Amino acid sequence: MNAAFSDYSVPMHLSAEAFDLMMRARSLNTDLSHAVFVEDALAAFWLIGAREKRAYLIASGTLPAFRRCGLSRVLGEAVIDHLAGEGFSTLQSEVLEANDRARPLYRSLGFAETRTLDSYRVSEVPQRAACGDVEACAIGSISSTAGQLWDSEPSWQNDIQSVIAAGDDAACFAIHDASGLAAYAAVVPAQSSLAQIAVRPDRRRDGLATRVLAHAIAVLDIDALRIINVDRDDTGLAGFLDRFGARHLVSQKELWLRF
Repeated sequence: MNAAFSDYSVPMHLSAEAFDLMMRARSLNTDLSHAVFVEDALAAFWLIGAREKRAYLIASGTLPAFRRCGLSRVLGEAVIDHLAGEGFSTLQSEVLEANDRARPLYRSLGFAETRTLDSYRVSEVPQRAACGDVEACAIGSISSTAGQLWDSEPSWQNDIQSVIAAGDDAACFAIHDASGLAAYAAVVPAQSSLAQIAVRPDRRRDGLATRVLAHAIAVLDIDALRIINVDRDDTGLAGFLDRFGARHLVSQKELWLRF
């Protein structure tokens, strides 16, 4: 898969372990995924994740030698027909905002561009001591109340099911008060990735986001951090990341196709 992205504006260099984690967390379904082979060599692919009757395009790519042959359209139409036949309700994905070749293809296949998602990187995370009021927890233990802290829905790759599916490769830390869950952060250390961070509205501006993230960084010994797919309309989170030293990397358009 790396070869298909070698000349992209954001190249992909995944180890076997990182690839396994990505596929597991994003719910890869090999029966729904499609690929084209030319003389036994992989030419193009669409890798599909599935949860109940919702599907997600984890990754699609065409190796450079097979570009401009219409393989992406052939695969896209085949996947969409397959999902429709299986009774799926939606197919989601993202596309780089600057990808002027892929965006028209997705629109022609029936996808609608919804929100804009921004990605960031903190190259040197502030090193602080662990905080006594932060405790480790399983993301599943707070899944019923975490949504009450959100201003926007996490994208597929960052949602609760993805964090749970990451298993021991993910870690979650939370602050509770007399009213219940006050703040939490979910981190995937192997990817140096912050999947989720949220604070209950009545506890904002109390420094809870900084404390819970600083604790995660200290406990997990992280020296850099990626934050992928932040809803551009979530200005509160964007402001926090800016104060935390995050630098904007790329923007994507979220894609939805409804059957």
